[in-house]
Amino acid sequence: MFKKHKSGALKRKEKEQRKNTVASCVPLTNFFARSSSTEPSTSAANPTTSNTEEREHACSIQDSTVIAELIRAETEQIERNRKILHRLIDSTLFLARQGLAFRGHREYAGLGAPSSNEGNFLELLKLLAQYDALLEEHMRNPAGRVTYLSHQSQDELISALASETLSSIVTEVKAAKFYSVIVDSTIDITRIDQFSLSLRYVTETGNSIERFIQFEELPSSNADAFYNVLVNALNALGLDVKLIRGQAYDGARTMSGHLSGLQAKIKQHCSQKAFYVHCCAHNLNLILLDAACSLCGAKLFFGTLESLYCFLTSSLPRFKILEEEQANMQLEGTILTLKRLSDTRWASRKQATEAVIQSLPAILAALERIKEHNLTSPKTASEADGLLHKISTFEFKLMLCIWNAILQKTYILSNYLQKESLDINMAVQLIDTCMAQLKEMRTDLSFEEMIETGQDMARRCNSSTEFTEGRGRKRKRFHDELAEDEVIQDPKTRFKVEFYFHVLDILVQQFEKRFTDFRQMAKLFSILNPRNFSTDDATNRIQDLANFYAEDVSTSEQVLDEFLSFRGMCNELEIKFNTTEAVLPFMVCNDMDRAFPNISILYRIYATLPVTSANAERSFSRLKLIKNYLRACMKEGRLSNLTLLSIEKDIVIEGQGG
Repeated sequence: MFKKHKSGALKRKEKEQRKNTVASCVPLTNFFARSSSTEPSTSAANPTTSNTEEREHACSIQDSTVIAELIRAETEQIERNRKILHRLIDSTLFLARQGLAFRGHREYAGLGAPSSNEGNFLELLKLLAQYDALLEEHMRNPAGRVTYLSHQSQDELISALASETLSSIVTEVKAAKFYSVIVDSTIDITRIDQFSLSLRYVTETGNSIERFIQFEELPSSNADAFYNVLVNALNALGLDVKLIRGQAYDGARTMSGHLSGLQAKIKQHCSQKAFYVHCCAHNLNLILLDAACSLCGAKLFFGTLESLYCFLTSSLPRFKILEEEQANMQLEGTILTLKRLSDTRWASRKQATEAVIQSLPAILAALERIKEHNLTSPKTASEADGLLHKISTFEFKLMLCIWNAILQKTYILSNYLQKESLDINMAVQLIDTCMAQLKEMRTDLSFEEMIETGQDMARRCNSSTEFTEGRGRKRKRFHDELAEDEVIQDPKTRFKVEFYFHVLDILVQQFEKRFTDFRQMAKLFSILNPRNFSTDDATNRIQDLANFYAEDVSTSEQVLDEFLSFRGMCNELEIKFNTTEAVLPFMVCNDMDRAFPNISILYRIYATLPVTSANAERSFSRLKLIKNYLRACMKEGRLSNLTLLSIEKDIVIEGQGG
């Protein structure tokens, strides 16, 4: 190939154009300044060189002016984009923290779009744009610009905000050093087994806190799958699994097995000091379940309550009849509704028994009306008559009073055991208090008081106040038996022995049995309770605790010296602590954790240990609100991020509200 050369005329023409371009860069002020100058110039001898320098200087001035304008425009655009991004962040946080959906059926991402409903995210921005000129301008002509309004941008915003929230939690956990894991799983609406992970640790103020971390799909329901998902999640967060000091699960064999359960694998491969805590709230539920299923009469009682609820609330005409009877009797000015029995929260059945007690006269009248109504079908009339016969007996009313008294005491304990701020010693004290109250009920005097309460209820219902005379069941005696069990003929005594005392005995026995391991763990830390500082064996107990956590603290002698000094200081200054959990915040507030580092570490480990796994149950409640029928196609990462933002809404994210 030959190179094409330009002609001479073409070269001269291009040179002339360059000269004109340079001349056009000279400002008019410079031109007038030069023409009016009378001073002698050195450029007079060489006018060509002088003109070229002046032209180059003028062009450099104009270039610097253009660059400054471009920088200023770019700065203004950056500031404008940041303001818009702050509005998008606040809108995203608002929807995520309220558990609301983001997307709609059709999304056009702009004002004046043909769709009337583009989802909560875009519709919220449209509403804000009515009062925000900057946002209105941003959404007016979105075509051809980066607007961050698409569903991909929504996912990026959600992921970035969740990452910031999780980063704040991880920073606090690393600063606390020790932590506990709270794990559970549930089946969501799409039949996916969701693994829930929460962490418990001590904040910089010395208070314990529980934080939700994530949801993750569980490939299997065995202990190996739980262990792998848990360890991988902790490693991804950059947390040292050797610093796990507690683990709280439910009582399933997969979790609680001593040989191959999750708690055994954590102790074998991660941390031998990771105490396993069977959720106290679950334990209490199992205690009530054992007591209710131990007798046929108790099972029939709760079955009758469930049948009563289903019969009167499953049909609107029958429910209206009940409301009319309740209104006619003016039950404390309110219309009480029957409550469904919960299979997982037995303590909440107190509300069901209370509703029946207060509405029992109206329930009897409603069942009588339903049975005798002309339009009632034979099947419905038969069901109404059967329920009427069951709840009209004095035994049913007495059981109602007994179970309501039992559930009243356990309901209070159940609510306390679900608090994340509850510590081990306080939990043991509450359990012992509830067990003592149940023991006090197992007396003849308490039984007589229950009978009086049941008789008052029977009089309000105009029904019998006497026990039903039934034929005593005679047990077959085998040939090698020398004596025969005495049959209790009196129905009142038989009810007291075979039902009342039996149920209370089962409850007390289960309280002692199911909380044995928990009491042993609490006994190890009982020396940290200020009330036990001056006991006779205080020095031995603090040394035992120091030896158990020898890897975390100094020698037992140093721990003992710090303990004696701290005890002496509290006695000299007359410092009184109401609970054990109040000691560590006091030490942190007064900068005593540096003076007593080993004692501070022991209190931190104590505050790290969980009492319940209710935090995982609370995450399941939020899961049902976020991933519902209309949002069943949500991906796992988006689900976990939205749940994190919804639960941990108190964490302030940088850039929020700017």
